[in-house]
Amino acid sequence: MMNKMAFVLLALLLPILVAGQQTYSGIWLSAISEKDMGKKFSLNSEISARWTSDCSRFSKYYIENEIEYKFSKILRADASYRLSMKYEPDGAYNQFQHRFSIGFTAKQDINRLTFGFTGRFQQNISRDFGSVYSILQSEPYIRTKLSLKYNIRKKPFEPFFSTELYIPMYSLSPRTYQPDAFRYVLGSKYKIDKKKALKWYLMYEKEYFSSHFTNNLIGGIDFVFSW
Repeated sequence: MMNKMAFVLLALLLPILVAGQQTYSGIWLSAISEKDMGKKFSLNSEISARWTSDCSRFSKYYIENEIEYKFSKILRADASYRLSMKYEPDGAYNQFQHRFSIGFTAKQDINRLTFGFTGRFQQNISRDFGSVYSILQSEPYIRTKLSLKYNIRKKPFEPFFSTELYIPMYSLSPRTYQPDAFRYVLGSKYKIDKKKALKWYLMYEKEYFSSHFTNNLIGGIDFVFSW
């Protein structure tokens, strides 16, 4: 079973392995809190920091809160708010960003595999402080993600894979209603105990929003605390 799964993941990751050159690397670190508030609601909070330009430049940090409602074991909905600060090279400008999103996730267990689909509407509102007068920018997106994870019997490891695309909805984008970015993620969750876990992953991200196609290779570590 594991050999078959490894083959499938390798096939899905083939676009990453043959990706074009000019790839930039980075690292993302996050601390995540998951709090159950009864049988239906849960509150998730995250603090994250990101480095880019081959891990040499601190580029962004953010705080995000999300509330989730469970309709059933299969379907759940969520709403979130994120406040972030983005730093540009050489101090060109710093940018605050507010992000509001609503979405839903459907999951289905088949033996020890869990298949998932997430759909989300996301609204970014940014303020650029680089010019004499601050500029507000509004960027709505639709995001869709397919995910797969495998529960290894009697082991603390839970490998996962996901693929996600971003679709812009704002009229100023030359690619409105066309995929603007793709992400492929391969990683594993390690359960330290019933309340604590570590996630590590490798993500390949291809972006199209500038004149130069950008390839990003990101390594990430999340510390998850459930209570």
